[in-house]
Amino acid sequence: AAVPAPPRSGAAGSAPASAGSDSPVAPAPVAAAAPVPPAPASAAPAGSDAAAPAPSAPAVFPSPALLVLERIAVRADRISVLVRLAPGAPRRTDAALAARVVAAFPDLPRHACVNDRGSTFSAVMNDTPLPHLLEHLVISLMLRDDATPAHAVHVGTTEWLNEAEGLARVEVTYTDDLVALRALRDATAFLNDEGRE
Repeated sequence: AAVPAPPRSGAAGSAPASAGSDSPVAPAPVAAAAPVPPAPASAAPAGSDAAAPAPSAPAVFPSPALLVLERIAVRADRISVLVRLAPGAPRRTDAALAARVVAAFPDLPRHACVNDRGSTFSAVMNDTPLPHLLEHLVISLMLRDDATPAHAVHVGTTEWLNEAEGLARVEVTYTDDLVALRALRDATAFLNDEGRE
C-alpha cells in the first residue's frame, strides 16, 4: 500500500523493493507476570479468637499478546518484520475492530491499497489479515510524526508466510528509521489493546 500524508497532497505509487543491509533489531522485551506465592498460613493457633486473615484477591495476569514481533530488520529503505499471531487469535479483522481502528485513525480508510475489492484500504478493512492492518497503522503513525517530510510516500506489503501458524511478513518503507520503529512499536501496542475487545 502506498499512502501519502493525510492532509498533504502526494501521489501514491509503488516502489520496487531494493536490497539493503540487514541490521536486526531485537524486539522489545515483553514483561512476564511473576507467579503469585501462596498465601501464608495463619499464625494463630487453632481454636484461638484471633481474626482469620482476609482472603486474598485472585491474581490478575495480563493476557498474552495478540501479535508478537519476532524479528525486525532495518534495511536501507524499509523495515521488514516477522509477525506472529497468538494461537487461537483471529487472523482477520471484523467490522467491530475496524470501527475502533477508524475512531483512532480516521485517515486509514483513505490509504491507497492494492487489493481485490477496490483501490483504498476501506474496501477491505472489515475483513483483512491482522498483519495487513498493522502495515497500515505503521504507515499512518509515520505520517503523523513531525519528523516525516511533507512529501513522504510510504509503500507497504504484507504476506502470509504460514497462515495456519499465524506467521506473516510486513514491510514498510520509511524516511527515518527511528520514526518507523516507533510507529511499529505503537501500532503493535494499539492492536494488542484494541484487538482483544
